[in-house]
Amino acid sequence: LHRPTVHLRRGPNGRWNLARAFARSQPSASDSTGDASPIRLSALDLRIEDGTVTTSNNGSTPRLVARNRLFNYADARLRNLNARLRLRGTGDGLHFDLFSARLADPAFQIDRLTARGALQDGRLQLDRFRLDTGRSLLTGSGFADRPLAQAGSLAVTVRGRPLNLSEGRRLAPALPLRGEVQLRAEARGTLGDLAIQRLHVERGASTLSASGRVRGLPREARFRLSFDENTLTPQDVAAVAPSVDPSRLRRAGRTQFSLDLRGEAAPIPGGGAWTLSATADVEAQTEAGDVAGTVQVERAQGRSPAYEARLQASQLDPERLTGSSALRGAGRGTITAQGRLGENTPDTVSISLRDTRLRALDSGALDLDVTTRADGVLRGTARLRQEDGSLRARFRVDSTEVAPRYHLTATADGADLAPLLPTDTVTTRLNGRFTLSGSGASIASAKGDARLQLDSSVVHYGERTQVVPTFQQQFQLDSFADSSRLRLEGDVLTATLGGTLAPSLADLGAYWLNGVQRAARRVYRKPYPGSRDSLSAPASTPRAEPSTLAAGPGRLRGRFRLKRPGALASLLPPSTPRLPNGLSSQFDLTMRPDSLRLQLRGRADSLRLGPAALDGPRLRLRASAGSADALERALRANATLSTGTLTLGGQRVPSVEVALRQQSGTSRVRLTSGPSDQPGPARLTARLTQLPDRNRLTIQDLRLATPGYAWTRSRSEPIDLYENAVVVPSLTLRNKAATGSRQRIALRGVLSSAPSDTLFLDAERVSLADLSHRLALKQPLGGMMSSELAFTGGGRAPELTGSLNVHRLSFDDRLLGHLSLSSRYAQGSDDVEVEAALRPPPGLTRPFPADSTTPGGLRPEPSNLRIGGTLQLPGAETPGALDLRLNAKRADFFFLTYIFDQKITNVRGALHGTGRVTGTFRRPNIQADLRLENGKFSIPRFQTRYAANGPVTVDSTDIRLDDLRLHDRTGGTATVNGALHLNGYEYLSFDLAASLDELRVINVADSDSLPFFGHIWGSGQLTLRGPLSGATLSSSEADIAPKSEISIPINESRADTDTGFIVFADSTGKLPDVQQRRKNIFADRPAGERRFTEGLDLDLNLVAESGTTVRLVLDPLLGDQIKAEGSGRIQLQRSGGDLRTYGSLEVSGGEYLFTAGELFFRRFRIQNGARQSRGGLARVSARGRARRCHRARADAAGPTRSHHRPRRSQSQRRLRGAGSLPLPLRAQYRIRHERPAHQLVPARPHPHRAGALRRSRLHTPPDRLQQRLAARGEPAQPLP
Repeated sequence: LHRPTVHLRRGPNGRWNLARAFARSQPSASDSTGDASPIRLSALDLRIEDGTVTTSNNGSTPRLVARNRLFNYADARLRNLNARLRLRGTGDGLHFDLFSARLADPAFQIDRLTARGALQDGRLQLDRFRLDTGRSLLTGSGFADRPLAQAGSLAVTVRGRPLNLSEGRRLAPALPLRGEVQLRAEARGTLGDLAIQRLHVERGASTLSASGRVRGLPREARFRLSFDENTLTPQDVAAVAPSVDPSRLRRAGRTQFSLDLRGEAAPIPGGGAWTLSATADVEAQTEAGDVAGTVQVERAQGRSPAYEARLQASQLDPERLTGSSALRGAGRGTITAQGRLGENTPDTVSISLRDTRLRALDSGALDLDVTTRADGVLRGTARLRQEDGSLRARFRVDSTEVAPRYHLTATADGADLAPLLPTDTVTTRLNGRFTLSGSGASIASAKGDARLQLDSSVVHYGERTQVVPTFQQQFQLDSFADSSRLRLEGDVLTATLGGTLAPSLADLGAYWLNGVQRAARRVYRKPYPGSRDSLSAPASTPRAEPSTLAAGPGRLRGRFRLKRPGALASLLPPSTPRLPNGLSSQFDLTMRPDSLRLQLRGRADSLRLGPAALDGPRLRLRASAGSADALERALRANATLSTGTLTLGGQRVPSVEVALRQQSGTSRVRLTSGPSDQPGPARLTARLTQLPDRNRLTIQDLRLATPGYAWTRSRSEPIDLYENAVVVPSLTLRNKAATGSRQRIALRGVLSSAPSDTLFLDAERVSLADLSHRLALKQPLGGMMSSELAFTGGGRAPELTGSLNVHRLSFDDRLLGHLSLSSRYAQGSDDVEVEAALRPPPGLTRPFPADSTTPGGLRPEPSNLRIGGTLQLPGAETPGALDLRLNAKRADFFFLTYIFDQKITNVRGALHGTGRVTGTFRRPNIQADLRLENGKFSIPRFQTRYAANGPVTVDSTDIRLDDLRLHDRTGGTATVNGALHLNGYEYLSFDLAASLDELRVINVADSDSLPFFGHIWGSGQLTLRGPLSGATLSSSEADIAPKSEISIPINESRADTDTGFIVFADSTGKLPDVQQRRKNIFADRPAGERRFTEGLDLDLNLVAESGTTVRLVLDPLLGDQIKAEGSGRIQLQRSGGDLRTYGSLEVSGGEYLFTAGELFFRRFRIQNGARQSRGGLARVSARGRARRCHRARADAAGPTRSHHRPRRSQSQRRLRGAGSLPLPLRAQYRIRHERPAHQLVPARPHPHRAGALRRSRLHTPPDRLQQRLAARGEPAQPLP
């Protein structure tokens, strides 16, 4: 057939005309042959060239086409049809030698199809099937032997290498897959019982294999399939199933899973669809975690399939699931989901995670329950469990309306919020509650209320601890048509902020901020002539044109008042400037594209800026500008800062005022102090003028005065300020002291990074004591300084040369000697050679008398040492370098007092030896071999004094002690070994071990701050480890000499005590500040930082020899104590301020004294052989007899109970502390009549007993009391 055309039409009833063409009919007798048999076709050779097949549809759209399950085959055109087929007898069957065609719409090309088929006795055999489309190659074979019959069978084998699924989507548009895969499938059996022996799909590194059985076809399908050891990678899945979210695939990573699928399906009568009920058991291992569980799918008549999944997850990695590195860790939990297949969002998803361990949470574990619905409602609870606290939250988000509604309740119980903060230097112990209720789709339309209730908490910033007091704070946000208002009410802050918070205000703010940045760059970017290191201007933010901004004004106004600055400061970093007391302010800001206006007023009761304290400061500011293009010229501003009193360095300066005026590119500054009609101690008048190529500073007047001296400007020329240089033609300050001596400081030259520019500093007889007084140094320096110094290199590679001499240098109240320092350039090097010497001047043997700077006089502490070598000062481009040698003939040992912050006093002795210092200024490497000779020091808190001798070695990390010998005044000795770690010069820590031989360690008769006290001599091994502010003193075996007496405080009578003992809160709940260590070992100790002995933790096992006296002090105020003599073992532990005492003592004698204010006291003698036990809540027992040790004081207030009921005379005693006494105590009372009997009542407990005396009663029956009075010969008294 050459170019045949076949037209196939589908009628309105859905039948094709092809059915009529191939309709079967019975031939008539006249047409039949002699044997009455129809014509039989036994052979056919057919060849078709360039044929065409078209289809058309006159009826409704076929159901599969309407559902997009199949292309529109009822309206299609098949072109370029070429085929060759042979039909032979029943033995050979039908052969397709060639078949090729092209489908026009959709575009689908069949390059070649070959096959061989045979049909004989109801058995269909298909061999050598091969379909080649250019992109896919599908081969196979099989047979079907009466498959619908009960005894029938079939077998099919199909291979696709490759199989292009994108081509399949052209024929079946609903197919969700694309790309190329490798396919192999094998099935055998009958339609009623079909075994799928193998179904294998492969692409790249992914494989999908299944096997199973399907029963009941074609009427129904009961199936069970097993997918074992399957692997999927994100890249392969994304290539085959592009509808799957690729981000989810990447989060899951490589997945290995097994699946057991079982269920049944049945056709819906008349509907063409099938019902479905299936269950799948899933086990999967992914890079984001492991899941195992069940998925159920149900489909009823007329509904899309519904599913419900319940999975158990383990080893979940939240970081991979969320993409947040802060959630790195592992967890476990349950995931449930409900919905319908084919829908983008499930109806309900519930996630329940338990014991989720996140690396960012340290030892914390997260429990999370979240449920989200398709209608936009999300609710859940979360709990973060930490080692010492927890954080709980309930939240709900309702997005069913246009403006979503939010609700959050969070409760912290000792919670550490460090994992939620962007920095790793902050830890917290917060207690409180936060609630939030609001609505809004944006910040412009948001409204709501919030409340913060914070209980007593602690915040740690690095090594510093800040106690946060209890407070409440409320927030309310209201939105109006064109503005918003935020109100704050509470214990800490009261504020109101309102204005147009719409995007127009943000645009105007960004426009003016960009103008300020550009103006600052123009003012600052003025390079020094001839320099080549001018800093390049950073890329500026594109500015908005005024025409693009809103025409209306943007306005922001508000006021606030700070009620409790300490509460707010406790939450802020220590580097935050100290907040003023009584701070209040109000401001009004109006912005337009062509104008800006700002008014600001503020006041405070007090303000502290570093060493300066301001009393009653006031601030006023008015600023306006007409254009943001040349703001440095257009800005007009007037600012005034005034204060009643300025305190600096112990000096009080009254009536200080600083005024600033900016106009037309010129700034004027005026500082005045004191009464207006008298010259004050501080005065400054200066002018800063913006020139095209520089900024010029002119000091018109300068005066700094204190009682005794006054620095004034004697000569000054304008100072030119450039981007990278400062030119000082001449600036001289002179001090006209009241004593008549003259001092002078002169500056001249150029300060820049150029090696040819030098700034010279000359000083003549400058009093260091006066400067220390002015700078308020805690340990002031003293002496007369003269110098000639030259500074070159600027901030990049600075070099300092010249000479400096200090006559009679002193530190605090100690006179050290004469200091001389000289430096010069090393020949052929960029290094500077340095020579420094501290020598005792002649006659430095007697104390110097007191003067105004040293009221107590100066004690001579002569030192003789030399330091020489080379150095490079640190700069912006170099860390600097040190190479110095030390030769100490005598370095006084007094500095130990300041390292331990006066906890070690009366230091005597000296170090001598040699050493070397290398490295950098930030990381010096010190190597020194020294020896301590005739060292002596006292520890006031323990009232002990020791003598020390021995070697001391210093290196870059430690100060090492090797067999350092200690002696006390009673003949006791100790040998100390170990190190004091420098820890990068940030803080000092101990790692020391000592061997004691009857060394007196404590000599304190009474103390309300020590964990124990007495007169104690010890022997054995002790270790001291830990930082200076939190060291631990421990011993596994320490013997106490028999002559020792130990007193252990059990109950403290004060409400607020030293941090070295147990910490009690006062009646308001306030705790004392417990600050941590200083910034470095050379810095001053911050206020509240725990001192060495205050932060000392204990773990001591003490072996008391026979004869040792131990006192358990129950109330040091009133004298309650147990005194026991004997031998045994006592363990003392102190950690974080809590003291615990354990052990036992075999008592050979002693006594117990109990007092109850002015009411009565009792003394109990302890019998020989009694035992005292300490440990947890163990009891302290005492047996003994006490005679005539009780007395009672009558009270005129009268009886407190009715006398009608007879009562026994009894006394009950309750103790609170670390132990208890067995109750009741038995005692015999003899009453001597001093007042009427009915007035015998106990006195009120002492107000400072802190509840130690709970109950004390004295009741006597009236009849027995009358008899006793009569027996003593005293008249009877009528009783009410």
